[in-house]
Order: sequence, then structure tokens, then C-alpha cells
Amino acid sequence: PISNVGRQNKFHGVNYGNRFVPEDWMKHPHDFFDGIVKNARRVALWDLHGADAKRHMLDWLEATILESHFQEMKQFGVDVVRVPCGYWNWVTYAADDGPEATDDALRSRLKNLHRIAEPSDYEVYFDRIFEFAGRHGIKVLLDLHGLPGSQNGEIHSGVCIEVDGAHTGHFQTEANRRMAVRAVQAMAKYASRKTDSLFGIQVISEPHLHTDEGHEFLKDYYKQSILAARECLDSTIPIVLFEWSYEMEKWGENAFPERKFGRVLWDTHLYHFPEEGRLWTSNNGGLEKAKHEYACWRVFVGWTFPQPRGLCHLCAVAGRPIRLRWRWLLALVVRLLDHRLEHAEASKGMGL
Repeated sequence: PISNVGRQNKFHGVNYGNRFVPEDWMKHPHDFFDGIVKNARRVALWDLHGADAKRHMLDWLEATILESHFQEMKQFGVDVVRVPCGYWNWVTYAADDGPEATDDALRSRLKNLHRIAEPSDYEVYFDRIFEFAGRHGIKVLLDLHGLPGSQNGEIHSGVCIEVDGAHTGHFQTEANRRMAVRAVQAMAKYASRKTDSLFGIQVISEPHLHTDEGHEFLKDYYKQSILAARECLDSTIPIVLFEWSYEMEKWGENAFPERKFGRVLWDTHLYHFPEEGRLWTSNNGGLEKAKHEYACWRVFVGWTFPQPRGLCHLCAVAGRPIRLRWRWLLALVVRLLDHRLEHAEASKGMGL
């Protein structure tokens, strides 16, 4: 039961990506984007449109969500599976409405995401994930990866938006935030029926909101989305927030008191790419090479439940020490360039 989460010091998790939000670099054993024409530097889900879009998406989910994946995960000691999804999997817009953005062409393309299928069309596939996870003793973390307008302009939010070579999101409007909160509430309502296999829900991934105004916008979104989720979820079920490691200090201690917001968990991602000419893949010992690099960084990673007040996580990123003090729960998640299960060969084809 989820109440046992607080007594476990570490969880082994894996990402079950490339399902609800396909990404162009994951092509084995199936390539979602085969035959889809891109309209930016990289192809993304918003490039799927037209009469066959729904059938293409649902056939993809049929082919890529399999119980055998969860059997393998269990064999390799996985406790938690993260399931990236988009706001369009949970809520939709009426008539010709859509996310706010800076120009008409962009607004038009953003509508493609919620026009692929209705939220009710996706529900059976979330049901399937929870059913398979439950059978094999795995908990599910639902992760809102794509927000209205995109929180970062990256393909894992369903789009590719770049200005002068830099990824640019358009989430930072009041209307987009309201729709995102509605999506979190819908996620929580659904998840409240799945608590036997639920780890928690995450309300955003990798936002590019680095200004002071962006931080305040994000803070308000976190407060609203947590409280919306708590209308359906018990206070002991983790709600996961995100912040980049280099901006953690923007958050004051006890920013989201448990007495008001329930159990809150922080997620951050550390990216470290191999030097030019070196490869980190499952075919050339990439996992061991990556472990060596991170060992040199002295990065301590993992899920810590609960974290005593005043406990510090110490890590060094590119030689610069970072000291993090939190009263609440902290997660440091390292994502490798070729992120597979530790037993990489067995996970081929799972899109992990």
C-alpha cells in the first residue's frame, strides 16, 4: 500500500516513455514517426494530424504497452515506473479553442495535440498500465510531460519550438496555467481509483521558466495544481514537482508545508553527455562508462522517504559543489543519454 512509501529509503525506477508522448530518437523496435512530415528541426507529436491521426496513435499504444515489459521490469528489481503523458490525454478544448501562443500559426499547430483523440480514448491504455503494474508489484508515477503551449518547446512536451536556435515554451499565460491545473485534477481523479498501484503524480517536467517572473508563475502553478490534486488524492500520496539542480536555492525551506499540501516530492535531472568521440550505448559498455563519470562527480542519487529536517544532499556538478537543504522530500534523478534498464540487452524494444 502507498502508506509504506514513507518507510522505504530507496526506490528503483524506470521511465516508460515513448508511449503517450513519442520522441523521435526512440525508434526500436518501432518508429512512431515513420512517414510523418516534420515542420521544424525535429519531428514531434504535433506533426501528427489528419484523418488517420487517431488510428495511428491508438495502434501505437496497442503495440507498445505490453505486460511482458512489466514482467522484465520486475525481474530487474524495478519498484516504480514513470509514465510520461500530455495534458491532451486528460482534458481537451471546446470547438476551435486551444492553447495560447504568440502567433496564429503556432496556435494552430498546438491544437493538433488535443485533436488526435479524446481523453476517453486514452483511458483504456492507462488502465492497462496500472493493471500490468499491479500484477507485478510495481507502482506507477503519472508524469505530466506536455503542458498547454509547452513548458519548454522540447519534443518530450509534444512540440519542437525554437527561436534563434533555443527551445522556447509558451506555457507562461494564465489561460494555459488554468488548463494545466484542470489536467492535473483530471489525472488525480483518475489516479484516485488506482491507489493500490499508484506511486504519485508529477505536475510538470523540465520547465524553462528561469526568470524571476517565470519562477513566480511556476510557484503559483505548483500551489494550484497540488491543491487541485488533493481534492481527489489523500495527503500521503506524493505530488512531484520539478526544479533544475542549479535553481533549487530559489525555493525557501518548507515552501510547501505538508500540513497544507500533503506529501511533496522534488524531481531534478542531471544531464552529462560523453565527450566527443566517445559513445555511451548498451553495445559498448555505456552503463559502466556512465557510472564511472558519475562516480567522479560524487553524485548521490535516489528517492529518500521521509527526509529528516535539516538533512543535506551533497553533490558536485561539473566540479561545482551544490548543497541542498529541504524540510520535505527530495528526489535527484540522473538520466543517462542512452537510458535503459541496467540489464540493457533485456530491455531492448521497451522504449525505456
